[in-house]
Amino acid sequence: MRFISLDLAWSARNLTGAAVVEGDDSRGRLVGTGLLRRDEDVVEFVLAHVGKEPAIIAIDAPLVVPNEAGRRPAEAEIGSVFARYRASAHSANRKRLGQNGTVRGEELVDRLEDKGFVHRAEVEAPTPVRQAIEVYPHPAIISIFDLDQIIKHKARKKRPHDFRLTELRRYQTCLRFLERKEPALLDAREL
Repeated sequence: MRFISLDLAWSARNLTGAAVVEGDDSRGRLVGTGLLRRDEDVVEFVLAHVGKEPAIIAIDAPLVVPNEAGRRPAEAEIGSVFARYRASAHSANRKRLGQNGTVRGEELVDRLEDKGFVHRAEVEAPTPVRQAIEVYPHPAIISIFDLDQIIKHKARKKRPHDFRLTELRRYQTCLRFLERKEPALLDAREL
């Protein structure tokens, strides 16, 4: 089974990060990465790595945005649990995300559905599927690595480069820890 992770940029002006892991219930191995811009590039990347085979695509972006303003119920729930870790989700709404009347995550899901993927919130293990799901990496990182707060490796105002580099190294240490987890991620050093 292949697992593709997409850190979908909210706009095609910015790069989308992609990683592909091939694995089963005992181990996984990183088999590909990419930096992509357009939705067409994302779909091509997915198809190049999975063809017509089963795969789960985990997308860090809002995939269904029915609300014109405010935030979605899932974001409120995540905030109520993870705010103390500084791992709340950004509020997603059509006013904020809409470009020419569309939301990028919704458009990408439509393109993936044309290629045989379904979009559902739950994954039924161990059934082979072609499925896209919305994910929230910061809460996952807090939970998987038992952290007190998020790892602050991203560029922000008043966040010095040396601090970010230290945080990135901390994140890399956490990723290497996955080599000892069950299922194990082999060759985590490549990340």
